[in-house]
Amino acid sequence: MVSPTNFLLHAFLWLALAATSFSLSPNFYHNVCPQALPAIKRVVEAAVHKERRMGASLLRLHFHDCFVNGCDGSLLLDSTSFETEKNARGNLNSVRGFEVVDQIKAEVDRVCGRPVVSCADILAVAARDSVVALGGPTWKVRLGRRDSTAASRTLADSVLPSASMDLPALINNFKNQGLNKRDLVALSGGHTIGLSQCVIFRNRIYNATNIDPAFAKERRATCPRTGGNTNLAPFDPTPTRFDTAYFKNLVKERGLLTSDQALFSGGSTDKLVETYSKNPNAFWVDFGKSMIRMGNIKPLTGKQGQIRINCRKRIVEATVHREPRMGASLLRLHFHDCFVNGCDGSLLLDSTSAFETEKNARGNFNSVRGFEVVDQIKTEVDRVCGRPVVSCADILAVAARDSVLALGGPTWKVRLGRRDSTTASRALADSVLPSASMDLPALISNFKNQGLNTRDLVALSGGHTIGLSQCVIFRNRIYNATNIDPTFAKERRETCPRTGGNTNLAPFDPTPARFDTAYFKNLVKERGLLTSDQALFSGGSTDRDLQQES
Repeated sequence: MVSPTNFLLHAFLWLALAATSFSLSPNFYHNVCPQALPAIKRVVEAAVHKERRMGASLLRLHFHDCFVNGCDGSLLLDSTSFETEKNARGNLNSVRGFEVVDQIKAEVDRVCGRPVVSCADILAVAARDSVVALGGPTWKVRLGRRDSTAASRTLADSVLPSASMDLPALINNFKNQGLNKRDLVALSGGHTIGLSQCVIFRNRIYNATNIDPAFAKERRATCPRTGGNTNLAPFDPTPTRFDTAYFKNLVKERGLLTSDQALFSGGSTDKLVETYSKNPNAFWVDFGKSMIRMGNIKPLTGKQGQIRINCRKRIVEATVHREPRMGASLLRLHFHDCFVNGCDGSLLLDSTSAFETEKNARGNFNSVRGFEVVDQIKTEVDRVCGRPVVSCADILAVAARDSVLALGGPTWKVRLGRRDSTTASRALADSVLPSASMDLPALISNFKNQGLNTRDLVALSGGHTIGLSQCVIFRNRIYNATNIDPTFAKERRETCPRTGGNTNLAPFDPTPARFDTAYFKNLVKERGLLTSDQALFSGGSTDRDLQQES
């Protein structure tokens, strides 16, 4: 569990953050991690130097994130129990730069020594640094956002402004975000950098009447009436320089998108477009102010949301993404906890003067792992909730489900409300945990003692479709068993000698990082790694259930 030293470190960190966590501030990370913003700047500058278009892409990520339920990093999340916002109409095959955000996150966490900078804040700073890298203005980014734990493609579909919008629709769209017409025009000026796909502007260059004929002809040269959907064209003549060419283009009816030209179409924003086209300083000042206003859209602060370890994933997902084996380890923690006096978190307890930890039991010693991940989850959950209200036992149950899902397996509704044990029993763990050497009758009896039937036995054993086992656990089977495929035994012996190499690892099935049915298919071929695995398909009562699973 969390050591006293780590507890004090987390407590200090929380106090440092809490002072400014409920309102955004440019100084939010000054004490917690002063190296954070320089680290972001370094990665952004390198990315933009390598590919100038990336500056526009990073700016757009922040914009498209903020417009969907606020600036919370939700756009970065991959699909899990929800569909990613990346698949929304305004984002699909369009938003990009996620790998740069990953690089920034890795570098920031490295220099800070721990995940303290949110992905939402990374997007806000990267947008500013991208504009500066392309010759544009700077502004003080207000920081302290936290990351959402969910995303919504449906909401993204409904709120992101579209390239076909006219001026009234654009004004209303921005008004719904708390932004005015000046914000609309200034932020649209972000199109002074970057490119757009033919499929987005095709209708305008072939059908619009408020378009310069020569400009339409130029764009048609690389954007035919059919095909070439992903062909690119710049928004203005200087797509890698943050200037006022975008607005000068609009005055000449050379706006690339319908929504661009709508800003200069005889409506209420014409005067502002003209001002920006002639006065770069006015545009730069207003752009910075509007970026700050946009960055203030419904941020999660204080105890809301989380600080993601991986910008694309939540804690369990991020951990399993980094080390797929951890998914099996977290699943096993829940299993080995529940079998010893119930699902009460007792496995997590360290030894005290009153009892010896269950971690030292025969089925756990030097084997169960993932405790540091549970500590991370517990710390984050308590921070979000504001107090310890979620039990460690419930954390194990949810982490097991999320681990399976992260490795491509099924999901289920976890029933919650467990409380944590105040004691543990190594002796009980030694007597009740199923062993790798058990035959079928022993396994059936063992599960029956827990109120579980033979179908439960086979299904839960299927958890071995992910993860690895140590040589010391399966050595006897690969050298002495008769119900084993000779080729398989020979393969395993290569990394598991008769003596030594006890901790050498081997997968339970050929796809140890994917939750599938390969485990059961292995058993049908007498390629089960453990004696207790192959016992499930050994001419006994579970053969039929197992064949159905395979």
